[in-house]
Amino acid sequence: MKKLFFVALCCSFFATQAQTNAMASLKEVIEYFDDTYSFYSGSEKQLELSKNPKGWSVYEMAYKNKKWEKVNEQLFWDKATQKFLPLNYPTKTGSNPSLYYSASSWAYDFERNYYYGYDDAGKDVIRELGDKKTLGDTALEGLARAYSNYSRSFGENISRYGNNSAFPDTVTIPQNFADSFVKYVDKGIETFKRLYQQNPNYSTIVGSIYQKYCNEHMYAYITLCEWGHENKAQKYLAASLYEESFLSLAKNYLSSLEDNSIFISNGDNDTYPLLYLQLAKNYKKSVHIINNSLLYKPRYIQMIRKGYGGFLPLKMSILQSAYNSDATSYILAYKKEGEMHTTCAHLVNMVNTRYALGIPMAPLSIELISKQIALPVNKAACIANNLLQAQEEAPTQILATLAQYFYRNDLAVLDILYTNNWKNNIYTPFGYQTVNLNTYLRKAGLQNILHPVAGSTQNRIENDTKRLYANLTKNFKAEITNTAPKGSEYDLVVYNMRNAYVKFLDEYEGNDKAQIAEKGLNILPNNYLPYEFNCAQLAIYLAETQPQKAEEILILIANNLYAQYNNKKPLVNLYYDAYTEKETLIDELKMIKMLSSEYTFSKLNTTLDEINQKLNP
Repeated sequence: MKKLFFVALCCSFFATQAQTNAMASLKEVIEYFDDTYSFYSGSEKQLELSKNPKGWSVYEMAYKNKKWEKVNEQLFWDKATQKFLPLNYPTKTGSNPSLYYSASSWAYDFERNYYYGYDDAGKDVIRELGDKKTLGDTALEGLARAYSNYSRSFGENISRYGNNSAFPDTVTIPQNFADSFVKYVDKGIETFKRLYQQNPNYSTIVGSIYQKYCNEHMYAYITLCEWGHENKAQKYLAASLYEESFLSLAKNYLSSLEDNSIFISNGDNDTYPLLYLQLAKNYKKSVHIINNSLLYKPRYIQMIRKGYGGFLPLKMSILQSAYNSDATSYILAYKKEGEMHTTCAHLVNMVNTRYALGIPMAPLSIELISKQIALPVNKAACIANNLLQAQEEAPTQILATLAQYFYRNDLAVLDILYTNNWKNNIYTPFGYQTVNLNTYLRKAGLQNILHPVAGSTQNRIENDTKRLYANLTKNFKAEITNTAPKGSEYDLVVYNMRNAYVKFLDEYEGNDKAQIAEKGLNILPNNYLPYEFNCAQLAIYLAETQPQKAEEILILIANNLYAQYNNKKPLVNLYYDAYTEKETLIDELKMIKMLSSEYTFSKLNTTLDEINQKLNP
């Protein structure tokens, strides 16, 4: 893999460090190493990078005695001399980069954290920046993240390789340690607020800085509930968190889910605002919001099984002791010859038997007849939940596809699906990938719903027409307001919501297309997320009843497309090609003109001519 791949992928995070830190950039460090030295990572030895008070260091993580150990650390770029130092590695012999694998996925963290890449980074940041009255935006974010990460260390293992001590997952965190968590998470919240007041337009990886500030409250709430201190958690459900735009988006999420359904969310923005509405506003509290990433944590699994915050307990079948074990952190799946797929019941029994017999294994290795796990279909429950008609033929099982190895959260999702047995509808967000069930997912609005009948194509998730129609016309009541925080366009949920409208209307045969299109355009106005080409079809549907408004929207779309092309940062997109981008824009403009050919849109034609003139002066 070429070094340019890494540079292209991460360049948006490679700004030179602020003068307050006077550090070489991540880009400089990686390029210098890859131009000078050779190192080949393997399954038992990996090259890592840290940004620390002395400068930039490289070190190796070696797998010894069933655990990862840090070895051979060397200072690479010296902050005192502002120079690269020689390393004890072979000189460059090939074209493959050595630091790509360790650094590419951590680029944002290296850029936004003052120090990063080693266990005590948070302590060092707090020690150096904690008392400073004046800090730049990036340094403030780094300090806030340091407080946040350090707060969790009082009850959990935060080492990347699990080598530091933490309380067993079976015990409640002692009160004095919970108090220490509160002290430092509060400092993190205060620092995020300080950054918001200093620069309200600052953007983070999850969206605006205000969004991050609000999410930090919910992180504190969930963590304290996991630790057994729900009483201490209550203060983080503050009276007025989140912009109205995000609350309205969260309301649309929840209002489009049936009571008692289960939504397996992916990230911060499709989890925390929804939980906040449920817990602080008592809105649609019968829905289970289960965060896929947090399912990796044994304490989180234990919490949802017991119930918290007034939520009912979530039934699961695998022993909690199995989830508490390091052996289920990841599971190797060896293929076993046979004609039948391994059933989820067999998988659950296999895991439980291992732990009932007290057989510790790290990682847990199991033999599966194939990489697909069969889940039985409960036809009666599917009929009751309007997934099937009584006269409809139903398959006896669905097949979830697994990788060669899978993680604790994969196992937990399978457990939830198996134990629920179709009694409550299961929803996933767009882009959900933990357990591959794409064949059985159908678009239902802001989410996909798990369906017992496989779709007719492998490459496209089909619509659940009835649910999608009900959501688009009735259940989506809260509009995205004009006060959306700058930076919230990072939330791709909004883009996917638009796509749901467009794809539904492409297939819909009813006579109220114009009304549905108008609602789609109103609920997601241009100043929340600038209209893109996919909105052109909505505008054309609207033209049947409101041609003037449709023309205005098409003009907006055309100008947005040109602005996006004109402001393109080429290296952000690995596959960027100037000629192709220009040709794509020209084709999109031609299609807009063709779509509007039935109407006398003189202003639109003028706009299109002006843009084409700029493209071909």
